[in-house]
Amino acid sequence: MAGGSDGLEELPYDTQFLLLELENGSSEEGAPQQYGLVLPLLDKGFRASLRASTTGMQTKEDDHTTMIQVMCTACSGEAAAQKDNDMRAVFIAVGTDPFQLLREGFEHVAQATGTFETLSNKQLPPTVNQFGWCTWDAFYSSINEAGVVEGVTSLRDAGTPAKFVILDDGWQQVSPSKPAKDEEEISSPNETSDSINWWQKLLQKFYVRHVLAADPESVLFRMFRWFCHSVLKAQFWKFFDTYTDFNRQLSGFAPNSKFEELASLGGREKKTLKGMVSKLKEELGVGQVWCWHALHGYWRGVSEELGRKSGLDVKTVHPEASASMLRLEPNAAWDPVSLFGVGLLTNAADLEKFYEKLHQPLVDAGIDGVKVDIQSGVSATGMGTGGPKLTELYTQAMEDSVGKRFRASNGAANGINCMCHSTENLYRYKVTAVARASDDFFPDRPESHTVHLINVVYNSLFLGEICLPDWDMFHSKHPSAGLHAAARAIGGCPVYVSDAPGHHDAELLRKLVLPDGSVLRASLPGRPTRDCLFVDVGGDGKSAMKIWNQNLAG
Repeated sequence: MAGGSDGLEELPYDTQFLLLELENGSSEEGAPQQYGLVLPLLDKGFRASLRASTTGMQTKEDDHTTMIQVMCTACSGEAAAQKDNDMRAVFIAVGTDPFQLLREGFEHVAQATGTFETLSNKQLPPTVNQFGWCTWDAFYSSINEAGVVEGVTSLRDAGTPAKFVILDDGWQQVSPSKPAKDEEEISSPNETSDSINWWQKLLQKFYVRHVLAADPESVLFRMFRWFCHSVLKAQFWKFFDTYTDFNRQLSGFAPNSKFEELASLGGREKKTLKGMVSKLKEELGVGQVWCWHALHGYWRGVSEELGRKSGLDVKTVHPEASASMLRLEPNAAWDPVSLFGVGLLTNAADLEKFYEKLHQPLVDAGIDGVKVDIQSGVSATGMGTGGPKLTELYTQAMEDSVGKRFRASNGAANGINCMCHSTENLYRYKVTAVARASDDFFPDRPESHTVHLINVVYNSLFLGEICLPDWDMFHSKHPSAGLHAAARAIGGCPVYVSDAPGHHDAELLRKLVLPDGSVLRASLPGRPTRDCLFVDVGGDGKSAMKIWNQNLAG
């Protein structure tokens, strides 16, 4: 946490990073400003985090200085786990240069724990220096081969060829199958359907104003959770099934039927994922194609049926969100995982098999890397699953598979950790070198764009010491396109768009992308300048957010 907090009394629950500007206790004139770094750690199956103390502020009588206490709490997510008073819970350091303090602090923690490597010790995938295209906002989960080819062709014709492509959600076999829809109708899952009638809108207003704002221990909150898990459960299933993919599970390891259907040429050839990848590379000049998947397979994990067919011990659990999680994300008490369960694997041998079955078909199809999403889908399962230990197993198995099957020519692991990762994930990244530093890019939420960029820049103080921050995709033809493009020009991040075919601002893109499809990327993660580290640039109405970086010339 850095940037604009009035004091530690406002420290949120589950804080995982804290950078402080300290009061100068030296009597010497011109003494350098001191900064403090506090990093809650993982140890012995527990995950530590910070929050404001309930005792509030205290005043010392001798010098009348005010102290604000901060609590460090630890959670294992496992009832049987025994508290260990010898747990290494927190790292604290002080220095006069905040950026040097961060670099040396994370290097010390990495060496002391041996569970992760800092960015300076990792190889970056070559794709970070190339322009890319992601299918998500162009097609959402309605993706197919024709759309992918059209999207890549469109960017090439605009003079900004995509050298890497991310095949996002929509290529996997999932269950239950989606309700029949017009395949030509592409709509954002973030939009509210016009079919929602007036009483549902009224309920939505009540929900936002009262339920989400309620204390998790309050009668209102408990009553609403009970209704969701009983009377309203069937309605929730219908909603999630109709408008989202959040209730679905992985039901097969091979690509789905959209990439296996017979082509129209007399039924003599098949539209396969391998055939599409070959076309992209051989005919359209794409260098690499990556695929999206969840850390645990899909939104609700793996189906028990797939587990039986594959010889994997899939356990469906109905986790309870922790108290801290409910204060940050109240709807975790009635999300699809809580309501309908999640299919998880709980031992290292099964996870090794799982990733082999998930990744090897992609390797056989010519896929070069993976974007691993929904990483909180394991860690946030909360009480009863041993979150920190289970996340360690998943992250290690994922990294082992990516390192074995998706190695770049320079030795880098071709993987993007995206997104919703906490320290259970971050402090386990030994080989993967890129990680999302923000929420999704939401093209249909005008209020989200400045918040998106602010979050990336400040989160990069933390994530940027472990991985190269990924700023997500954006639209080149959009009211906020110039803002997103300018930020990425100095962000030191991968540059890729999710434009629909034919919907490009070629002039804007040519300011970022060279004719050969490469980008001029800054050398470091873009971070706030020192003078706005502790300024509320998004809320004070007067401060500008300034980002610093350097290039090969210094």
